[in-house]
Formats: sequence, C-alpha cells, structure tokens
Amino acid sequence: MIKNIKNHIIVKDNFLPKNTFMKIKNEISKFNYVNRFSMNEHNNTQKYYFEHKLDKKYFSVQKVINKVNKLLDMDLDFTNSYYWLTVKHTEPSVHIDSANINCCIYIKGDNYVNNGTGFYDLINSQHVLNSHVGFKENRAIIFDSKILHASLLFHENSSPRYIMTTFFKYKK
Repeated sequence: MIKNIKNHIIVKDNFLPKNTFMKIKNEISKFNYVNRFSMNEHNNTQKYYFEHKLDKKYFSVQKVINKVNKLLDMDLDFTNSYYWLTVKHTEPSVHIDSANINCCIYIKGDNYVNNGTGFYDLINSQHVLNSHVGFKENRAIIFDSKILHASLLFHENSSPRYIMTTFFKYKK
C-alpha cells in the first residue's frame, strides 16, 4: 500500500478484473458524449475532449473506488468519474486537475505511446515534457493531480482513445 501520492505517478497494468474491463470496453462507445468545449467556452483546448459523466453508484465507478482504496492507504473522498473520448489535436493541453488524485484507466484505443499521457515540468514559463506513459488497454495511471499533465494525442502517431477517469480528494 502507498501512504502518500504527492508528486508520484503509479502505473498499473491489468488494473481491473478482465470481466469488468471487457464489460466497460464493450459499452464505452455506446454512450452519448458531450464536447467539453461547449461547457467551458473560455478554454479552447477542451474542444478535443468529449465526456460522459458517471454516477457514483455505477458498477465501473464502484470497482475503481474499491481498487484505489485498496492500493492507496489514504483517507479519500470520491469526487467525479467520467468516460472520456479524446481525439487527435494539434498541441498539448497541459493542465492540473481540481481534485487531489486522478485515476485514469485506458479503455479502448491503439496501443501507442502517443495515445498516452505526458507529464510536464514548467521551465522558464514553458511546459517541458518530463515523462510519458503509453496507452495500453486496462492500464491505470494513478497520480497527484497537481502534476502538470496532458494527453499525447497531438503527436503524429496517435489516434482517438477512450479512457475512464476518476477523481478523489483528501478527506478533511
């Protein structure tokens, strides 16, 4: 168990049980997705992201909450969970999240490094790619949401992908 995730990135392959993962993979493209740009018109980078918000009681959310709580020995509160479709774009949308912890699971897409997630440092007002995690189905990345990050779908060898993202905050 991990007791402190601050400044950490955890990568776990085969994160979900195979039957759970296959159920999610088979259903994920059947949902209606809303363009995040239409909800956040001030943020132009959101136009490449489409979301379907999940209820806390939904089976996949419960599985992720249970897995994260077993892996991290911390006092966490669930905040939100989404299925996201991300399409190819022209530049990284480097950001941090409002939650404390992000659990991102790669669900459906091509197993390319450039379909994954990049982690950045801010050097002289520039976002500099520090490390990256390639896309592999059923791979989870659990990380401190304050680490600068972005999808890598702006690179030449990338293609659309579906992910599940679940956010947590530390209990007060």
